[in-house]
Amino acid sequence: MSEQPISIHYQQMEEWLEDRKPVFSRKYKKEYAELLLLAPRLVQMAQYDISALEKQIKKNETAVEECYRVGEEATKTMQKLSDKRAAMLKEYQLEVEAGGESGVVGAVDRRVDRACATLSTAFKEYAHAQAGPFKAHYNALLERTAAGFFGADAFALHFPWLQRAVEEADLPLPDSSAHDQAEDDAEASGPQIDWGDDEDVFAEGEVGAAAATAVQINWDADEMEARPEEGEGLPPCNGQHFSIDLSLAKHRVSVLAELQAIVCFCRERNAIQQVDACGPTEELYALLSVSREAEFARMKENFRSKDAFIDQIDRFEHQMMVAKNRHVTHEAKMHDAEAELAKLRPQYAELRVQMAATRDRALACLGQMFPDRKILIVGDLNKYIA
Repeated sequence: MSEQPISIHYQQMEEWLEDRKPVFSRKYKKEYAELLLLAPRLVQMAQYDISALEKQIKKNETAVEECYRVGEEATKTMQKLSDKRAAMLKEYQLEVEAGGESGVVGAVDRRVDRACATLSTAFKEYAHAQAGPFKAHYNALLERTAAGFFGADAFALHFPWLQRAVEEADLPLPDSSAHDQAEDDAEASGPQIDWGDDEDVFAEGEVGAAAATAVQINWDADEMEARPEEGEGLPPCNGQHFSIDLSLAKHRVSVLAELQAIVCFCRERNAIQQVDACGPTEELYALLSVSREAEFARMKENFRSKDAFIDQIDRFEHQMMVAKNRHVTHEAKMHDAEAELAKLRPQYAELRVQMAATRDRALACLGQMFPDRKILIVGDLNKYIA
């Protein structure tokens, strides 16, 4: 029995010492007093201090892993969104010169101008290559089948917009910048209404001229003459530029209606006699109505459609910004957690060293009290001591 080691659980050491107080306090007063101090210290370090540090370390390690995962996902999301945005810009042939909303707006404006120019050029080429021969065929047919009903030029009567295109097929297209400036000037030169509540609006020398051109409103009138519709029918022709502007919805709708009529006519006549204009007319009709160029051309006047398209592109930027902010936020959290770990890990290592030293000192005291016996301090504290 004397060779059997004495095993003392660190949590029960203080109680074990108290049970043997009459003997130990008399024979080993110094060692006994020191053991009474070391026993609760071991319990405090093993049961509470090191456990609390382990929980904090585990929490911060988990935070680092989670923040790293979220950051990686945010980076992948940003790359996917960037690739989708680049693919969309390439698909719609948009050249964004600078980042930000102004860059996208400018790119869309340039794309709209190119689309309008493409439609107008294709229409001019059609008028030059197809509408002229079709006009001759159409007039000749009606001259044979309905002589005297439509005059000498039935084509001009039935297809006034295409007639204008045939007449102006050799004229150049108007400069887009000059056209836009003319529209801006026209808007700026609209009627000015003098409401009579500001005496300083006009100088004394301009009062007469302003009064002569001012819009007079009779607030007591029961009826008001409707303003006549402006620009009805064909656009004015100056003989210098191609006057049909396919960026304008009214012009485009009128041309499409006549093209559709030609397609119907050609399909009916093809059953009797081959008409060469059917295929090219259908191609032009599709270009002006359902093509991507037509989609952009409609944005010239349809600002809601244009804004929706720009928002669709900007949505990528917003989503990328959200992902970037998420990446930055979690990266900052990860740095904070790593900094906390850098402080906790040395504390954890130091606590383990202190625990080992405390246990060794307790074993030394017990060894002095039982010099011929092997002493063991057991319990979960040993797993923290190398």
